[in-house]
Amino acid sequence: MTTLPITEKSRLEEWNTIITIAINNGYPKQMIHDLRRKLTNRMTHKEMHEREKPKKWITFTFYSPAIRRITNLFKDTNIKIAFRTKNTIQQLYTRKSNQTNPSGLYKIQCNTCNKTYIGQTGNQ
Repeated sequence: MTTLPITEKSRLEEWNTIITIAINNGYPKQMIHDLRRKLTNRMTHKEMHEREKPKKWITFTFYSPAIRRITNLFKDTNIKIAFRTKNTIQQLYTRKSNQTNPSGLYKIQCNTCNKTYIGQTGNQ
């Protein structure tokens, strides 16, 4: 009765039927009321835990009005949206080295002015 998607009137009729059956079979009326209260409390407790599920995050790489509309679509869900940029200073001025030379020497070239920096680490 507590989990069926029925109207309030139907729920009341179902409850009266349950009470009648229980009394006809020798069960105390108070015991049935206590059982219903426990089931109702369990359902509300379960619903509260379902609302507390951890949020899932999705990242977008840029921000635009279209992304704002997408964000609004997910407002009432368990999904949160974050924005992250791809063009950080670190990404602009450093490149990953494909060399396997363990000498400890390295060269960084600026993509804007084409100047280079040659350095050395303490590692062999």
